[in-house]
Amino acid sequence: MAWETWGGDKQYGIDTLIGRGCRIVGKVVFQGGLRVDGQIIGDVQADPVGAGYLILPAEGRIEGEVRVSAMVVAGEVLGNLHVTGRVELLARARIIGDISYASIKMRAGCSVTGQLRPFNDLNVPDAHASLPAAQGPEGYNRNILIFKAGAFT
Repeated sequence: MAWETWGGDKQYGIDTLIGRGCRIVGKVVFQGGLRVDGQIIGDVQADPVGAGYLILPAEGRIEGEVRVSAMVVAGEVLGNLHVTGRVELLARARIIGDISYASIKMRAGCSVTGQLRPFNDLNVPDAHASLPAAQGPEGYNRNILIFKAGAFT
């Protein structure tokens, strides 16, 4: 499986497994690592907030808000993601909702219908801070900065 490049279950140590064919309706609160091969209809939250990590293989599906510190997604999420650390969207991932993150990796083929919201939106690399497009009410104009810096050209 693709999340093995992260070290897979051995690196993180999965504490809770929701197996294929299992369907949970309601809020899920967990500690440590959670792997969802089945389906959750309800919010998923690490306890303490933002301290746990979630692995969602291609067979997995979550319908609700997710609040974790790290997440690898190959399955489907219908709801907003709040990831205080790193989120990795694999090629088959499908997200319908906004993603708040500190670090994100998106592989070709993944789908996001929503907004990407970095937690450190005001961090502008020093090399780009002097660009004319970088000046604005907050000290820079992020949309123009990305274009001027050559990210999309």
